[in-house]
Amino acid sequence: TWINGFSFTSENANVEVEMGLGEENGTLDEYEEPVIRMDAKVEATLPSEVEFEKEFEFSLTVKANGNEGKEITATGSFTSDNNNSLSSLKYYDEESSSWKEITNLGDGFGNTLKDVTVRYRATLDYNGENELNFALNTTDGKTYKTTNKIYVYDGLSVVLVNGVDYMDMEAAIASNPNGTFKFLKDCEFNYGLVFTGNVTLDLNGKTISIGVANKAIVSDANANLTIKNGTIKGVNYALQVEDDAVLTVEKDVNIIVNGDVEGSRYGVTMWENGTLNFEGNIKVTHGIGISGNGMNKIYNAKLNVTGGTITVEDGTGIYLPHYGTTVISGGEVTAPTGINIKAGSLDITGGTIKATGEKVSPKATTGKTNETGDAIIIEENTNYADNIKLNITGGELESTNGYLIQEYNPTLGTENELTSVISGLYTVKNVIDENTFYYTK
Repeated sequence: TWINGFSFTSENANVEVEMGLGEENGTLDEYEEPVIRMDAKVEATLPSEVEFEKEFEFSLTVKANGNEGKEITATGSFTSDNNNSLSSLKYYDEESSSWKEITNLGDGFGNTLKDVTVRYRATLDYNGENELNFALNTTDGKTYKTTNKIYVYDGLSVVLVNGVDYMDMEAAIASNPNGTFKFLKDCEFNYGLVFTGNVTLDLNGKTISIGVANKAIVSDANANLTIKNGTIKGVNYALQVEDDAVLTVEKDVNIIVNGDVEGSRYGVTMWENGTLNFEGNIKVTHGIGISGNGMNKIYNAKLNVTGGTITVEDGTGIYLPHYGTTVISGGEVTAPTGINIKAGSLDITGGTIKATGEKVSPKATTGKTNETGDAIIIEENTNYADNIKLNITGGELESTNGYLIQEYNPTLGTENELTSVISGLYTVKNVIDENTFYYTK
């Protein structure tokens, strides 16, 4: 908008303009800059859910937007189906640097409109949805207000699903095949959590532990499970995808498997025709970061690694024994042996694979990884589906003591001889023995 040589943008707000004054004799040679007043704004910052009768903190912010100095009265309340109110209400007094008890949300704003943020502490004594209503009223008849929702849950509740809080996780899953599961506190379960629908698991910054062996959080039976914002701990498993399901692990998820039990230990496992989209963070003490399953030669699991970290102290970063496709375009894998592939295709376009282990001569293995200290170890093995294709067009390979890529083919010269196709940046450098080759850029 252009007025008297001055321009401004209203951004869909109500605007008052006080015109600049010209010369009193009627000549309009020059203008003073007009005074532009937009509506004031009131905003609330508060948690989406709080615990029943437990103190929480929130704030109210006022932006005067050119209306500084107007006289105001400020009022506010929480409302719910039970008409409850805030208890133990306090505001932070900046002058005394202390919390002071008050009876009305308007206390702390004074009598004149200005840019200010007021912090509060309070408790709510009603389970369910509550509504915060806050208003500033000016003496010239204007009202500026905000309305926000906040959910109060019982301290025994575990998860909030589709607007309802549950104390029993199994009951929550049974009642909600689809939806967003938002955890309300750290939890440990003595059973696995199996999802079969379209579900987002919002860990909400909490730590979720599966406290028994051979159990995990599972995306199963055509499910589409997305996990975000928190930590998952497992005894010897943490996550699993299977049976044509999809599992997406976002970048703010940490997966920890300490490996305090005998047997195999995995961060994430892929069975059957599951698809894993991964950019989270895995830490495994002893075992494998991400693993397929090669016990059935027709399994066709898919793995897409776009970011994150996979760290294994003792073992292998990624194990690919299955007939499937793996694409690595980002992230970092650090383990004694980086990747062990026995079947399917591996396409690397980015990311970093670091092998830190001692150099060990390869040997034919069934049911476990070939730990050689290489960034990538290829094993031709008739017990697996074969069809190995490795294509590298980007990324970085590092090995402290072993090879960048090593191919071990004990079937050479036999009637069951298998072959692999390796393309991209790497070529055969030398033959170690009649069955083993290594590669260089």
